[in-house]
Amino acid sequence: MKNIIKRSGAIAMTLVLLMSSSCSQDFLDVPAEGTPTIGNYYDSDVKLDNASNGLYSLVWFNMNKSAFYGITDVISGNMYADIYNDFGKFTDLSFTNSQSFISDAWRSCYGAIANSNAYINSLPKSVGPNVTKEALNNALGESHFIRAFSYFFLVRLWGNVPIIENNADYSLNYVIPSNPSEDVYKFIENDLKFAIANLRTKNRGSNYAANAHVSSGSAKALLAKVYLYEKKI
Repeated sequence: MKNIIKRSGAIAMTLVLLMSSSCSQDFLDVPAEGTPTIGNYYDSDVKLDNASNGLYSLVWFNMNKSAFYGITDVISGNMYADIYNDFGKFTDLSFTNSQSFISDAWRSCYGAIANSNAYINSLPKSVGPNVTKEALNNALGESHFIRAFSYFFLVRLWGNVPIIENNADYSLNYVIPSNPSEDVYKFIENDLKFAIANLRTKNRGSNYAANAHVSSGSAKALLAKVYLYEKKI
């Protein structure tokens, strides 16, 4: 009987030791093998070029599905909307800030700004040694362009809006003051000047994938439009 008790005690102690060692932090924190992270994924120009695809896609859905039609075409008279239709509120200018189209546009623009900020703040320290300076500059140029494009929509629709350059600065503070529209326009100009200096130049051809991305010429054209709105030219 004593031998059985001793043997049972030894087994129990062994189990306790095994459990305590298996629950250690080192055991739990096993690094993922073969899983891409922001620190190891961008190891080539091709991957970096493809990274900016996210600046053009789903983030604009809320704007494109409805808000863009109401805010641009209907309100300007280029598109007819019956007064009993939601778009009709843009026909007779009876819309309010509770209109879903308005919040859709706001969400898309600031979503694109958040994506752009993430690239601008993380890419320079995340690319691998095989990534060329030209590819990195182009990716940053695209990010600055999309951020400027987004703010150009915002400032024309709302006037004074918050300028956000780093998303993390406001992760714990959701109350962000607005900036005067003249400061927003200056911010847009600076972003586009950066884009002009860093984006690739290109001649548009039949390569749709290449045409889908903005170029230095795109930034020049948008900056000219910004200057027209500011009555600087």
